[in-house]
Amino acid sequence: MRFFVFAAFLLQSFPTSHVWADGRENRILLNARESYIVPAYRHLAETTRGLSAEISSLCDMPRASRLSNAKAAFHQTVEAWSSIEWFRSGPVLQNDRVERFFHFPDRNSRGLRQVQSALASQKSDVLDLGELQRNSVALQGLGALDFILFGKGAETLAAGNAFRCRFAGAIGENLYHISANVLAAWERDEGLRLDWTLPNHSNRFFRTEKEAMNAVIGTLVHGLEAIRDTRINVFLRENTRRDRPKSAALWRSGATMRSVAANLEGLEKLFTQSQIETILPDEAHYLGDNIRFEFEQSIKTARELDSPVADLLSDPKQRAKIEYLRLAIDFLLDRLNAEFAPAAGLATGFSFGDGD
Repeated sequence: MRFFVFAAFLLQSFPTSHVWADGRENRILLNARESYIVPAYRHLAETTRGLSAEISSLCDMPRASRLSNAKAAFHQTVEAWSSIEWFRSGPVLQNDRVERFFHFPDRNSRGLRQVQSALASQKSDVLDLGELQRNSVALQGLGALDFILFGKGAETLAAGNAFRCRFAGAIGENLYHISANVLAAWERDEGLRLDWTLPNHSNRFFRTEKEAMNAVIGTLVHGLEAIRDTRINVFLRENTRRDRPKSAALWRSGATMRSVAANLEGLEKLFTQSQIETILPDEAHYLGDNIRFEFEQSIKTARELDSPVADLLSDPKQRAKIEYLRLAIDFLLDRLNAEFAPAAGLATGFSFGDGD
């Protein structure tokens, strides 16, 4: 009840006389495309290409230093993916690309068992890119590679485990293939560019400028909710005895919180570089600075937590930082839901929390 009273107060406090279709919304969409979406996918394509090359080098000449290089490239790919992970629109949604890139959560460890089974039986259908792409999504992406490069038996890669390395190589090639195709669509598809930047009734994304702005704010809100609920809450419980460090995403590689930090950085880039705050009335422009400050605090905290989840949870001070991070994300959600959206005239008829 207090939320709705507060939202009603904000709607009265800030005039909602925004004139839709005055050009600002198109600039915001263009900014998002040129300064966030395309650069993020370009960076992802570059890092996955580098990952594929490092794994190939490891397979050609197995040694500890090359395994270390492949692991470093994996971490770079995790960060690149995480920075654009919650932008769920456009070509990334086609052909199960999101799930193929990173299958998570892995319910009842079914995906893990598939990876372990493929390694144990040395099934040849995970060694060829085309055959791998027709296989289970759990075998194709970051989750599988997390186990292959960092899980039980990963040390054999430095000693010349050819099958395991070729499996990793097929995954690296698949990740690059997905990234390159998504990037190519955003860079070369003129219809996609027009649909993203010019809302109209035949548009595949949004029919009106207001609907487009709802989509941008919705991306921020749903992304923050996903970080809290599917990245942090899966391992951090109210009672310390019920914490579940092995339920964390990418826990074997120790990349869990690095991924969370990159998630937050990506959402902050979308907010700042799209310049969506320009739709606010003059008296509410301070909200942009407030939201950036909340993002900065959240990102700083997440970056300070760059250790394996099990180590963080076993240290009361570090565990408290994770709890603070979760609270900071809640603050951000409140800023966007209860302050920014109403002030921008976006609250009426749109529930960010429910995804309507």
